[in-house]
Amino acid sequence: MRIRFVGLALALALAGPAQARDYYYFHKANVSRDAYQVDRLECERLMGGARVRSSDSVYVPSNSNLTASQNYAAVAITSLFAGMMKSRERRRTMNAVERTCMADKGYERFSVPDAVAEEIEDLPEPELRLTRYFAMAAASEPVGERMVE
Repeated sequence: MRIRFVGLALALALAGPAQARDYYYFHKANVSRDAYQVDRLECERLMGGARVRSSDSVYVPSNSNLTASQNYAAVAITSLFAGMMKSRERRRTMNAVERTCMADKGYERFSVPDAVAEEIEDLPEPELRLTRYFAMAAASEPVGERMVE
């Protein structure tokens, strides 16, 4: 019974689209590389300061029908899931700050087609990837579909 419960808990914790990702970029026609970097750095500083209001602890009442080790396991599992939820909320807040900041600076957000994202990720050097990302961000015509905010 315990082995099945632990196996189920691990399956739930590890399940989900680990590789599923929405690729997007911010586009502003004919922006200089220096101006883009300044704008991105400012928005990233704002994102880093984003805080989510939540309590730091999670209350898990002990169950008198469980042994002490089962109660500890319940607390550990509850804390794990509470931490994941807090992390998701923080990422969501940071993404909202990023989108708002870049929109205020005149950038539009576009989704990147999977084929283009794979092509960029397959480039051998990080500098080549960065150059390709910037070329998309500063192009006169954007690649992909505009994302509605």
